[in-house]
Amino acid sequence: MACVTLISLIRTLELEFLQRQSRVVLDDNQIIHFLHQSLSLLQALLEESEKKLWVSDDEAFKDLIARVKDITFKAEGDIESQVMEIVSMGDQPSSLEGLHQILQSLARDIDGIIECIKKRRNIKESYSPHQSVSSSNHDENIIVGGSTRGRISKLDEEDMVGHAMELARMKEMLLQGSPPERQVVSIVGMGGIGKTTFAKIIYDDLSIRSHFDLHGWTTVSQDHNLRKILHHLCHSIVQMTNDEINKVDTLDLANKLRQCLMGQRYLLVMDDVWDTKVWDDVQRCLPDDFNGSRILLTTRLKEVANYAGLSKYVCTLSFLNLDESWKLFYSKVSNEETLPVELEEIGRRIIHKCQGLPLAIVIVAGLLSKTENWESVASAINLSATSTLHEQCSKILTLSYSNLPYRLKSCFLYFSVFPEDYEMPTKDLIKLWIAEGFIKVDSERNLEEVASDYLQDLIGRNLVLISELSLLGNIKACRIHDLVYDLCLRKAKDEKLLSVIHEEIESVQLDETQPKCYEDGNRWYVGAIKHHCNLQTLIVQDHNANGSQDDVGREWLHGVWKSQSLRYIKFPFQFPKPHIDEDVVQENLQTLYWLPDFQCTKQFVLGIPNVQVLAIRCSVEEESEFEIQTWWENLCYLAKLKKLKWEAIAAFSILPNLEVLKLIRAECMGEEWETIDGGFLKLKFLFISDAELKYWNSTSDHFPVLERLALHYCYYLHEIPAGFVDVLTLQLIDLKACTPSLVESARQIRDEQENLYGYDELIV
Repeated sequence: MACVTLISLIRTLELEFLQRQSRVVLDDNQIIHFLHQSLSLLQALLEESEKKLWVSDDEAFKDLIARVKDITFKAEGDIESQVMEIVSMGDQPSSLEGLHQILQSLARDIDGIIECIKKRRNIKESYSPHQSVSSSNHDENIIVGGSTRGRISKLDEEDMVGHAMELARMKEMLLQGSPPERQVVSIVGMGGIGKTTFAKIIYDDLSIRSHFDLHGWTTVSQDHNLRKILHHLCHSIVQMTNDEINKVDTLDLANKLRQCLMGQRYLLVMDDVWDTKVWDDVQRCLPDDFNGSRILLTTRLKEVANYAGLSKYVCTLSFLNLDESWKLFYSKVSNEETLPVELEEIGRRIIHKCQGLPLAIVIVAGLLSKTENWESVASAINLSATSTLHEQCSKILTLSYSNLPYRLKSCFLYFSVFPEDYEMPTKDLIKLWIAEGFIKVDSERNLEEVASDYLQDLIGRNLVLISELSLLGNIKACRIHDLVYDLCLRKAKDEKLLSVIHEEIESVQLDETQPKCYEDGNRWYVGAIKHHCNLQTLIVQDHNANGSQDDVGREWLHGVWKSQSLRYIKFPFQFPKPHIDEDVVQENLQTLYWLPDFQCTKQFVLGIPNVQVLAIRCSVEEESEFEIQTWWENLCYLAKLKKLKWEAIAAFSILPNLEVLKLIRAECMGEEWETIDGGFLKLKFLFISDAELKYWNSTSDHFPVLERLALHYCYYLHEIPAGFVDVLTLQLIDLKACTPSLVESARQIRDEQENLYGYDELIV
């Protein structure tokens, strides 16, 4: 499979030569258009060929695939290097001639490969004309039981099939008061058997939740990190924010966790533990007050479970029997009450080969839900009777991956960029896919909408799991199972998707010829390249950042700002000021995080006219040139702004299209807030956190279409304005760490809406 390097090369040609503002303008662009057409044809041929079953055993075809990888990978590097030389040295004849020779050589190679593939297909298909895992209609395969979206579970820990006895036993061990000492209760089983799902069902059980005072969850993984574990636990138990956690060293985090747990009956889940050292490190933070506290641990290794606790508190998950396997399979593959007899017979044969392993069952169900020819799948996973369960599962995973359309293969492999068990924010993932050129342009929809459909498709195939939902049920974060991650990592290395370099960022010379992910401690730089005029997405995450930035980093970002292709910027440091003689207008920029308030000058705002999402950070700097108190008046020039985040409050009702307003660390909004008539006419979501607000005066006319209201850590606010009773679009009031009287006022609004208007849709 050569999809990544091939798609990347096509995207490079489009960015470098086929845009309106290309860096290099050739006298004759005919060869570029010819190459683009040839590469697109090659992509279509490869995608169609790889659906044929003979491909997996055809060595000659595998050699052709390897040749495509090598040629396209080298060609992209050569083209980028030559373009950089032309840009830096000017349009010298020797440089342009060198680029022309590279393009001509590439065109000859691609033509030769296309002819070889056509000949190979003709030879093979003359002997096996009907062998195909999927339908001939490319991506539009028949879906048994309805659409993909209908079968997507809300979270990856949906209703469990089987293990009823084990579940009852585990609940008994957790709930019984004897022995009173802190105990470790372990769930043991091979990868893919459902340990995490089992633990999550127990963790969310109402009887379990009410029995313990405090609850916390951390995912450990093979390469465990004590600080990451403490980060998770302090976030869920101590309720520290990420910013607060990042300002505290590891020892202080451990002390804060221990102090919070002392005297409390707590339940902690440590998921996916591989090493006894993890327990040695963590248990020092866990007090034993002889009050029935429990630690629920999941592991593949029985010796880890026996080391952490008594053997009588170890539960080994068994494989599903045939009836349970069929029930799980059927729930994943179809929405219909019954399957056609012929499909059920094939399905049961396939399920038998899964040997009761839940992961194998749901993956093969995802494959069959997208495949017309079930018999071909049954044949493809027909391993010998001596095959191990691991080999069978690996075969199923590989087959599911191989059956992905090209448009999804690249997106799936991109999960290898991130650490194992990493919960990827959906919005960031989509922006990265777009930046890499993985998303196909659709004339009727924007790139973000198309990318969302790609993600939904991968979820429907059970290759990607939903790990977090937003307040109204949208996908907020996702991840992949660690066995699927292993496959993803292997394929990504084969595809030369990226290199991961563990070095200090200051010592790394960024190379434009190969995508890379740079890590510096907790700092990840994904695909960010200085002075790269085609850069679309820049995401810099620094979990230790306090808003400071050295001159080198500021100049680095200043160089990136010159790119006219920028669509999405997430930068945690202070933004650099444009030079006085620069008049850069970012026509394509849609999202910008975080901009200091004093930089919201009219000049800067006019330079980002199409921004739809803007996050603004409160500044304490003295700026003599700019009146901080009136900066928000310049936001009226952002006619397309739909979502605004700020660390304070102001008269944002002047923004005509504002739909989302998030006021984060909003101490600056003061003790009283009175909204005005004619404001927030399109606002759907209002979020306020860490405010010192005591009095809030507002009517329903000020928020006529509000759907969600979230108030977090508003310790001084005692009631929500009574006028919200008349906001009948309101669907959710989300309160966290607020006063009891505020909670009661929210309930009164809900009850009055039902009594006065018969409206019972509001959730508190």
